[in-house]
Amino acid sequence: DSKAVKAFNLFDEPLYTHEQPLRELALKLKNAYPDKQAYINLYPSYVPCDEIMHDYPRYVETFAKWVYDIEGVGGWLSMDHYPLRRTKEDEFYLFDDWFTDIETTAVTAKKYGLKPHFFIQSMAFGGTISWWNDRTPTEEDIRLQIYAYLAYGAKGVSHFCYQSPKSNEFFERQSGLFDKGAPTERWFYAQKIHKELKPFEKELVNCSWEKCLRVDSTVANV
Repeated sequence: DSKAVKAFNLFDEPLYTHEQPLRELALKLKNAYPDKQAYINLYPSYVPCDEIMHDYPRYVETFAKWVYDIEGVGGWLSMDHYPLRRTKEDEFYLFDDWFTDIETTAVTAKKYGLKPHFFIQSMAFGGTISWWNDRTPTEEDIRLQIYAYLAYGAKGVSHFCYQSPKSNEFFERQSGLFDKGAPTERWFYAQKIHKELKPFEKELVNCSWEKCLRVDSTVANV
């Protein structure tokens, strides 16, 4: 019951089948610790699950309502979408649906009075399993993600990963912001960017997001 504990991270990337068991767990925790929040992090739209891929807004809304029912206004709606990709020819690109997923999350969070939270792709990963994410982020890559999320009203961001994950085929050759007890070059990138935002901290935390205009070759959204 420490004051340092603000929330319980119940699950990462749930499916629809997890909704009811997570609801029951969250309610038990809420009864035991009424001053703590329940927290889950949602899949992006590119997850290989037909139910989610074919109607991503419904998936986000299902769990947004889950958060609202338990936490009310002010709960967290979190999503990860790792947009930094490469081709087999080592050409770099951003995943097409990145901004669409951000907007879906932001609009849904606004509807229920929730706080949007997003994960920053701060390391390469995938190896031979999902080689398209095997791309080490630059300072500009990290800055682009953070500022894009802020443009959509993010109230918090986290880095994937801060500490290097346990080595396996999925994480072969890659490292987090902190690796083997020492900061990597990307740790200093992140530190620099977060310091840029420090003077605007109160405004960013307290502002109310209304909308974001996105213009590209095929669509203009408000």
